[in-house]
Amino acid sequence: MSENESVVALFADHSAAIRTQDLGSIEVAELGGLNIYFKPMDAYSIKEFDEMIKAERMDDVVAGYVKILMLRALKADGTKMFRPIEEKELLRKADPVLISRIIGDMRAHYAHDGSMGPEDVKKD
Repeated sequence: MSENESVVALFADHSAAIRTQDLGSIEVAELGGLNIYFKPMDAYSIKEFDEMIKAERMDDVVAGYVKILMLRALKADGTKMFRPIEEKELLRKADPVLISRIIGDMRAHYAHDGSMGPEDVKKD
């Protein structure tokens, strides 16, 4: 095995270990005590992480937060809480302040573990 292959293997092993971490959760009292589950930021695939960074940089902040919520919010079994078709309905009907707070609570939940979120990526 070449040195580069061993470095790639180290990255792959690290990613695999992170993806087995337990889900975090927050209880949203305003939604009848609904529990929203989510992974630490470094447990997402590169594609998902890229989507969250793009959402964070959107000119329409509320639309960006809805996108992040849709990407991160999971059910207890780890499946997505929202279907893509529900994005427009969330934009029309959901309280943007509540969505913002949920996103903030998700970020704060893992703040102690050093995981990086889209908000940590420098904007141009």
